[in-house]
Amino acid sequence: MSAKVTDTNQEYQYSMPFVTPSGHELSFYDTPENERLVVKHTSGSHIEFKADGSVFIKAVKDIHTFTGA
Repeated sequence: MSAKVTDTNQEYQYSMPFVTPSGHELSFYDTPENERLVVKHTSGSHIEFKADGSVFIKAVKDIHTFTGA
């Protein structure tokens, strides 16, 4: 079960969600001064890019990073 992100500053007419049959979600929120991009996996893990440049990462299990060629 994925966690719901509550954002009372979003306006419905500016949201463009795309959900696959298995439940993966790609959502664009274009509310002026509160733009966001959210990529969610059915496991509940997600990445959220905020208007101010912040990036939020939620991993249900481990986070692995890779640096290099």
